[in-house]
Amino acid sequence: MVYLRLTKPIQRGLLHSVNVTGFMDNAGNIMKDTSIPIYLPKRGDITINEIHYDPDITRTNMPASEFIELYNNSAYFINLKDWHFGDENAYKNEDLSLIPEYILPPNDYLVLHPLDSISSYPLHSVVLHDFPTLNNDGDFLILQDSSGYIIDALHYSSDWDDNVFKQSGGYTLERRKDSILCSDALNWAIVTGK
Repeated sequence: MVYLRLTKPIQRGLLHSVNVTGFMDNAGNIMKDTSIPIYLPKRGDITINEIHYDPDITRTNMPASEFIELYNNSAYFINLKDWHFGDENAYKNEDLSLIPEYILPPNDYLVLHPLDSISSYPLHSVVLHDFPTLNNDGDFLILQDSSGYIIDALHYSSDWDDNVFKQSGGYTLERRKDSILCSDALNWAIVTGK
């Protein structure tokens, strides 16, 4: 095992390389010179992209359980292992849900959902065993990386659309533009499914 001591912290949002040259193990084997890429995601690299907070299968073709969709807004593969997701109550109580290992490709999506809905999400999904209950009228959501750095956070509200029919359940809130980190009503819309 090799430990590196850095003189400066690694800057987020930039691709860094650790160049290994002339490394020899205890048996005298010399490792081939190599470069190891290191990327620490910055705020907005992974965004909370869709929120299904008030399921109602009698109104839409959406799944019968709550879910959150994440989007990789970066140009890099990002491992979500030991990242945390939760709502306001979980955040205040320092009890955010742990995300298992999952490498999210650039410009791709991942659905986080509770265990009881596993059959609704066959691909690109991860079960959170302690998925928070999302409040129907609005809630604060947070996504942190493994160091506790906040990658995305927002406070959503069910009244982010003027359509009272849609506000009464069954629909999802979806970010209109992934590249805009605006987390207010202007960048969100209620949708009926895909």
